[in-house]
Amino acid sequence: MNDRSFTFSQFFGLKTTSASQTARLKTSSLFQAIKQKLTTEAQGVQLPEDFYEALFNMMIDKLDELLAIDIPKDVLATAWSKHQTLQEYRDPEKHPPAEATLLPLVDHTLTSSHKPALEMTLFSKSCGNLELEIDAEFLVNGAILEIQNARIQKLYLSKIKGNGSLKLLGAPFLQKENEIQLPGTFNFEGGVPIPDLKVARNDIPSK
Repeated sequence: MNDRSFTFSQFFGLKTTSASQTARLKTSSLFQAIKQKLTTEAQGVQLPEDFYEALFNMMIDKLDELLAIDIPKDVLATAWSKHQTLQEYRDPEKHPPAEATLLPLVDHTLTSSHKPALEMTLFSKSCGNLELEIDAEFLVNGAILEIQNARIQKLYLSKIKGNGSLKLLGAPFLQKENEIQLPGTFNFEGGVPIPDLKVARNDIPSK
């Protein structure tokens, strides 16, 4: 099985972030507040400036991990799985487990928000969290789901446009708006389960 992925790290172009953007973050009041809290937790131990330099570089490196959210599977397919239209595919009498069904979706917009975080500690004491705020909107054209055994197994995608903003420690860091080149098939290992919903969503109608 050839699994593909496209993460928020790739979407925001994190690895091509300019030096000026990281420099602004380094001098932000929020990072200075983190430094102050670390100084307090150090309980009189003098932390060299090199420590804070290493801390900042570690934070930037950790961003890639925090942004490793797969857009086709963890955002799009997961949102679609909670739509009322898909509830019937949980019924094994209507759709036996061996049956694969293709379900085209009308063109639509999907919004998504995420707040991944990483706790920072010093001397076994919490010094706060490295927090991200992701807000994104995707315009999806020509999507088809392959559903089997109450799971979304594959996504066939023609075109998708997206825009989004990324905040780090509460401060604006990156913004993106473009057409994402993601045509083709996405195989979801294990599938994305269709949950049994008490309150079903109705914002993503199928054709």
